[in-house]
Amino acid sequence: QDLVEAFCRDVDAFNQAFEVESVWRPSEYCASVPASVCAVVYDSHDCYSGWSMNITDGAQLSFKYFSSNWKYRNDIDTVGVRASCTFTGYSGSSFDGKSMSISAGLVEKWVVLGQEYQYKHMDEDIESLQCVCRG
Repeated sequence: QDLVEAFCRDVDAFNQAFEVESVWRPSEYCASVPASVCAVVYDSHDCYSGWSMNITDGAQLSFKYFSSNWKYRNDIDTVGVRASCTFTGYSGSSFDGKSMSISAGLVEKWVVLGQEYQYKHMDEDIESLQCVCRG
């Protein structure tokens, strides 16, 4: 009986570790990251104005001058990453220069680049990116 009670007490102590956190989003205009993409990037801090772009799993995009997607060059403010995925942005257009990665665990993760110290150096300074999902 003492062993069963000790086991139950230990299991209860870890129950919170398995609870899924609620998802923080910068504003009510930032919709959930679609299950069909790796990440979503926005031109605004609150997903309200400007452009948005879905980044597919396995994507490697470069925003070089005179390319079809050059308008996104140095203009990303907000990143939403799907659960189990990692987004990496680079300051150079050849996947070089300064870089930063945002990895989402069990739930999607949102970052407003200009508002978080570890990502501030990449605010509106992404010229190439890649995104991959696990599993």
